[in-house]
Amino acid sequence: MNATAINATAAATAADELPGMTGAQFRQLMRAHRCTIRELARRAGVPMESVRRMRADGIGFLGSLDYWQAITGAQELDARRRAQFRQYRRLEWQKSEDRAAREGLKPLLFTC
Repeated sequence: MNATAINATAAATAADELPGMTGAQFRQLMRAHRCTIRELARRAGVPMESVRRMRADGIGFLGSLDYWQAITGAQELDARRRAQFRQYRRLEWQKSEDRAAREGLKPLLFTC
């Protein structure tokens, strides 16, 4: 197994381990901040049915950051969430570089 395959496997495994929110955690956070389904749907700009589905099924990592901010009303992410987001972006960057190397393409350059 070559180094690229090992890095791709490690990146995929680490990305699967990033925490999202389960449905129970999502409901608990909404209750703790007294956020109703209607209010969250208005803040996030999504239909109420989507909020109900997330309360039942849970949500992935990137979505959990957005909804966490909408529920809590926080303008800034706390240090732990910022670190998790940076980790996720590093993993995405690594995956794009690995894919480009396998296909013989130039890696994507992200600018902020």
